Order: sequence, then C-alpha cells, then structure tokens
Amino acid sequence: MYFKSKGAVEAYLREHPDLTHLDVGSSSGLMDLPALPNTLKELQLIDCRELSDLPTLPSKLTYLQIESCPGLVSLPALPGRLKELRIFDCRGLTSLPALPSALKHLWVHNCYGLTSLPALPGALTGLQVVTCPGLSSLPALPGKLMFLRVEFCPGFTSLPALPGRLTYLMVHNCLGLTSRRLAVRKLSIEFF
Repeated sequence: MYFKSKGAVEAYLREHPDLTHLDVGSSSGLMDLPALPNTLKELQLIDCRELSDLPTLPSKLTYLQIESCPGLVSLPALPGRLKELRIFDCRGLTSLPALPSALKHLWVHNCYGLTSLPALPGALTGLQVVTCPGLSSLPALPGKLMFLRVEFCPGFTSLPALPGRLTYLMVHNCLGLTSRRLAVRKLSIEFF
C-alpha cells in the first residue's frame, strides 16, 4: 500500500481493525507511523525514504522487513515473538536494539552506519551480514546457527568460533580476514 501521510495510514488501520499483515511501500512524505494494531503479525516497510521514527511494535509481530528507509537511525524495542528480521539499505541506522530470544533469521544488508550487532539469540539459525563496512566483527555465534553469510565487510579481521551445527558458510570480499583455516565437519564453505 502507498500512503502519503500518517493520517492516511491511521484511516486505513481504522477500516481494518483486525489486520495481520501490513505492507507500506514507496510512501514519500510519510515521516512516522501511527500506533500499530496488536493483531499485526507481519510488517514490511519498503522505500519509505522520509520515515524517521517507528512506533512501539505489536507484541504478536513475528516478521519485520525494513528496506530503503535511510531516515531511520534506530529501531524501537523488538517484540519477543519476532522470528525474522530483515533490514536492507537503511544507511542511517547506527545500531540495533536487543534481539528477541525467538529470533531465527537475521538479515542485515547495506547498513553503512551500523558499527556493531547486539548479542545473537540462541534460537538463531540463519545470519546474513552484507555490505556493512562499519562492522569489524560479529558477536559470539549461537550453537544452533546453520547458515552464515558475510560479504563485503572489509573491516572484519576475524570470525568468532563457528558452531558445530553450521552447514553453510559464505565469506566473500572481506579483505580484512587473514586466516582462512576452518575446522568444521560437513560444511559447505565458499571464500571469494
């Protein structure tokens, strides 16, 4: 849906009080969002270039994608039920809030202002960090992690210990990494 103002979003939410999915895209002029319904389980914000603030996120939210929202510099607290978080092209974002324990997938792409990641939850099985030049390392990797992709992160000088369940590792164009010796069984490894 395309919204030109916070009032337009409010009107739409009033018309759909039991909304479970909300996609907001290419909404120029939208600087902030109204309170979101507690029924919301999935939220996608794509190409909202003037969006600078997010409201408190609904407690039932399990999926959050934020893409091409360069005005965002921070996110509110993430709900405990969130299982997947995708953040793409949010160049103003400087940090992430604490990650919920239920989170299974974290994708962070093209976040140039990001300088660190918070502690990764134990349930996390997939992690992608792509084109985040401000990052120099990853936090400790959880034991359940099976998929790790790190690309175009020139500040990385090392990787943390890799968990035994890891089955896929891609490290591409991380010029600061000097050691490429990895002792992991049954692992598909790609270095470029």
